[in-house]
Amino acid sequence: MIFWLQRLLGLTNRRRPAGQPASEGHAAKTPVANTIANPVTTSAALDFPQQLARSTLERRLEAEVGHLRQEVQQLRAEVVQWALEVRQLKVANNASPMYAEAVTLAQQGVSTAHIADRCGISFSEAELVVALVQSVAKSGAKK
Repeated sequence: MIFWLQRLLGLTNRRRPAGQPASEGHAAKTPVANTIANPVTTSAALDFPQQLARSTLERRLEAEVGHLRQEVQQLRAEVVQWALEVRQLKVANNASPMYAEAVTLAQQGVSTAHIADRCGISFSEAELVVALVQSVAKSGAKK
């Protein structure tokens, strides 16, 4: 719209003879002349392309920030998962070699009876291993 106002002003100025200044009556009748006479409006008109470019850039930046925030959330979730896996591996490594397989099976969710049969340990030992793994998993989930 400002572009068209500037073009209209240019046409008005071209029609006026070069030596003849704009009359007060003519300026009062033409709203375009009043708009152009105001330097604030003129600078705003000149800044419009810059403002448009800036607002476009701001929208793009906001979209990019939104994508980055989603990516950060995904990465944080992955880090939490990896931390839990590291804790589980530490438990398996700290366990006696005799119970390492039992701990691994318990982490995989194998039943207590199956752990006892497969590892050659008593049922109560298998229950103890399962309880230990579950307590470590719960404490890891809280952190």
